[in-house]
Amino acid sequence: MQENVKTQDNQKVKDEVAQQFQKLKSSTTDLKVRFDMVNTETDNRSQKLSQMGRNLEELYYQMEELDQWLDSAIEKTQDFQLPSVEIDIQYTSMKELLEELKEREEDLSSIVKSADAFKENIQDVDKDVESFRKRLDILPTLREAGDAGVLDDELESIEAKFKDISKECAKQMERIGTLAKLSKIVNEHKERLSQAYPVIQENLNKLIEDEDFGLDPHRAAIDRDNLRNIKSDLIGQERKLKDLLAAGDRLVSGLLDSERNEEAEEVQAMLEFLREEHDRLQEDISEQEQQLDAAAAEQHNV
Repeated sequence: MQENVKTQDNQKVKDEVAQQFQKLKSSTTDLKVRFDMVNTETDNRSQKLSQMGRNLEELYYQMEELDQWLDSAIEKTQDFQLPSVEIDIQYTSMKELLEELKEREEDLSSIVKSADAFKENIQDVDKDVESFRKRLDILPTLREAGDAGVLDDELESIEAKFKDISKECAKQMERIGTLAKLSKIVNEHKERLSQAYPVIQENLNKLIEDEDFGLDPHRAAIDRDNLRNIKSDLIGQERKLKDLLAAGDRLVSGLLDSERNEEAEEVQAMLEFLREEHDRLQEDISEQEQQLDAAAAEQHNV
């Protein structure tokens, strides 16, 4: 009977060992599955984060390159405004800078899109981790949110600088454009008047140098018509002179505001010279008219 009891006890122990072994086997299988899941998830996450890291590095490189270009653009706008730089060169240089600025605007848009994509990837990874954690709560939380905040700050800084340089370029372009336009108007009228006044002076000299001018009664009408034609030519230049003086005064004011004092003085001197030239011709013609009137009165009295 003792042997039967002993046999039963041995069988019971064997059964218990078998059960424990089966439980251990099941636990080991389950643990292997869980670790395989963790390993797969870790590999996927590692690959994705590595790619995100490369993307972020490239993004920061692009941001730094654009930021450096904006700094150099700011320096250029300051150099363009120096009085030593001619207005035409200022205008052309600023125009080229604005065109380049428009091209760089595309770079800024691309950077913003890349930054948005990076932040979306962070959110996607967080969601994936949270979903996996619910199935297997052993993964650490993702900490890239702080990087996203820093990225936003960097982008805001670059965007603000981009807006500032765009605004400054537009402002300077308007100022330089106005000066260039006024300078063109002034030069055109100056050229016309500089050609017209000598011709009028020459015609007047030919007329009054004739020894019979104003003395021959038979030529009185011809002399008066010739003088009237010369006067008409001078009157025809008055509109150009008024336009020149109006544009010239504005140009002088703009040059002074831009601290281009030497150029302003040159323009002012040119305006005074042409104004005096016109007044002198006007006085000479008026004097000859008076001479003709006096000669006509004398002939009438005779």
